[in-house]
Amino acid sequence: SYFSGNTIQICPVGALTGTAYRFVSRPWDLKTAPSVCEYCSVGCPLSNEARSAKLVRRQALPNENVNDFWSCDKGRFAFHYVDDDERLTTPLLRNQSDEFEPTTWGRALQETADKLSSAKSVGVLAGGHLTTEDAFALSRVAKKVLRTPDVDGRLQDDGAPYEMMLRLSSVAGSTATLNDLESARTILWTGADPKETLPVLHLRLRKAATQLGTKLIVVSPRRTSLDEIATHVVRCAPAGEAKALRELAAGAGAAARDIGTPLVVCWGPASPGRTEGGILSAALDLAEAHEAKVLVCPPHAGSQGLIDMGVHPLLDAGYKRADNAGRGTRAILEAAANGEIDALLVVGADPIADFPDGDLARRAMERCP
Repeated sequence: SYFSGNTIQICPVGALTGTAYRFVSRPWDLKTAPSVCEYCSVGCPLSNEARSAKLVRRQALPNENVNDFWSCDKGRFAFHYVDDDERLTTPLLRNQSDEFEPTTWGRALQETADKLSSAKSVGVLAGGHLTTEDAFALSRVAKKVLRTPDVDGRLQDDGAPYEMMLRLSSVAGSTATLNDLESARTILWTGADPKETLPVLHLRLRKAATQLGTKLIVVSPRRTSLDEIATHVVRCAPAGEAKALRELAAGAGAAARDIGTPLVVCWGPASPGRTEGGILSAALDLAEAHEAKVLVCPPHAGSQGLIDMGVHPLLDAGYKRADNAGRGTRAILEAAANGEIDALLVVGADPIADFPDGDLARRAMERCP
């Protein structure tokens, strides 16, 4: 099960416990603080529970608008990095022997500021798990202090065109909420398998399809966990989602004839490196044809916050069009690899591991001084 931790939590007598918590503590020994899961973009509320300053357990908190009272196992159990021995506790600076040595925050920040201020061109890359506060600060530093429009947080999305949502909304985000899934007559899904990437959203979709009588249409080139509960599965060729969506918008096929309103169209980046522009454009066409709402399903906890705060080459904070259009992640890395960028500021990201073209990311890092 992807949700086995819920069985532990609802056990009425505490006979079931997680391995990390068993024989470690009792509930009355814990310091508890509410938080939000940092795994995916659903945003489930969680409690962080610590004993002797060490995190030992996480529990789901209730929110009827988000998760009801559930949490996926990825969000519940993937917290051991917090106390991992490999976490840095002090800044490191590379010395003349090409080795890292510990240094003070003051020296590290001063060296960073000196190098960035002397660079003629700077590219800024951010990871999708940054907090909204981090994102706002980074956007301000990039665009107001470093004066560079080349800032992007779509590392694994590789240029997913969230700004196209401005067609339907004053913001580059969802026009639908999770609650709209339960009031919809039809839900159309195109994107990655939600059970893998957005597990608690998968539960909301399953509830709508199996308990509320909602019709579920899945458009995908490969089998997903939604297939078994879908009313219609539109199996398209790889990279053929846009064509399939346009055919649905034109009324072709049994699935199109079965669309009832209100309709919610769900879109999210399906696989790293896939060109999403045509797919999202077709999804928006379908939504407009049926006066439907769109639920944008980005992959990471900070994906939407990065866009909200202007960590985007075309948008400033608050979805204002940027005065100067910048380059996206791929173009930034290509420019760095070609020697056109003097400095890369990488925050909360690992481009070599996470960007779809790891070789390009490595060339960019090695070439950029």
